[in-house]
Amino acid sequence: MLDLDGNWISTFRPKVAGRVWNVAMTGDGKLLVAGDFTDIDGAPNTSGIAALDPVTGKVVSGFKAAVTKADGSRPLVRALAVRGTTAYIAGSFNRLTGGTWNTISVSSAASFSTATGNPTTWRPRLNGTAVDVRPTDDGSRVLVAGLFSAINGDANHGYFGITDATTGAPVPGIGAWAPRPPPAPSTSRRCSTWATAWWSAARSTTRSCGTATAPG
Repeated sequence: MLDLDGNWISTFRPKVAGRVWNVAMTGDGKLLVAGDFTDIDGAPNTSGIAALDPVTGKVVSGFKAAVTKADGSRPLVRALAVRGTTAYIAGSFNRLTGGTWNTISVSSAASFSTATGNPTTWRPRLNGTAVDVRPTDDGSRVLVAGLFSAINGDANHGYFGITDATTGAPVPGIGAWAPRPPPAPSTSRRCSTWATAWWSAARSTTRSCGTATAPG
């Protein structure tokens, strides 16, 4: 691991039993690590998500927020985002054990307190796997993207859902999302690739198009 000046932190060497897909710092100085690992350093309750000391790499004692699958297969936390004192996670898992709570059932997305690991109230029910999660700048909504066709049974929020940041419920009044095809090529210029797409909380979009000059 490197510090912000690019210096190697030689003490940071956690032993991760699997892959790391995402990391995020909390406001109180923990490094949250997410992935498809079953444990870190053999510590209990560190499957899928764990909090580490960013200097030593050691698991933070007293903090617990782990995910599992009921069938015993390997869980996956693909996406992780922190806003304020809440962490949002999404991927493929159906059990969350956090803080002082008993294990609760979830559906591939959940939130928890970055201070204690206790589950919080954002728990949308996805019928597939999520690959990204992002709170909006104003903190009122949480955007979720992935290989699911509905959230809480609402197919209008399939693949790219917009949820209430408190309850996880899909925001009403939004139609089904569908990707836009690239424009037809002209005689002098064509759009070779869509380089970037920026999505707002209301699903309006601005795209940046990579272009290439074509003969004729």
